[in-house]
Amino acid sequence: MREKVSGAFAWSVFGVGISVGATLLGITDTLAGALLIVLGVAVPLWKFWPDLVRKAALPQAVAKDDIRSRALHLSDEILAFLARREATDPTMRLPRQGDDWHRNTQHLVDYSRETMATYSRLFGARVIAMRNEFLSRGFRDPELDQFYGHPTNPLGIRAVGERIGALARQIPEA
Repeated sequence: MREKVSGAFAWSVFGVGISVGATLLGITDTLAGALLIVLGVAVPLWKFWPDLVRKAALPQAVAKDDIRSRALHLSDEILAFLARREATDPTMRLPRQGDDWHRNTQHLVDYSRETMATYSRLFGARVIAMRNEFLSRGFRDPELDQFYGHPTNPLGIRAVGERIGALARQIPEA
């Protein structure tokens, strides 16, 4: 009766075989060890290769309504972000005169910088990708083209959010 051989034992025997083969071929044990590591990764990978290839296949064509819904969602996210930032904007609450003027001005500059950095982190890449997807489908908006890469201030952010929504609404619903 044949017993099942464990995977660890099989790899150990294989490793001894590599070491003996390395000696016969005149290569170092280090090179043989590297070969064993490569084979240790490649053999299991080979077993699952068809599944990996199938899962990594090129994405199917995106339906028009998909870009429409994704763009509308992105537009809503951008405009909601801007509304939250404007609701906590310190501009209206800070005194305009007095000894604290420089400190208050610096606070406003910091707040604006934080708004732009957060916008860039949350939306920058997605906005660029969406604008490029619109272009690839023949949709273009001069105002979006002006602001999409770097809106510079909340007015630019608003323009980006509104123009992405406007372009999305030009795509007919399916």
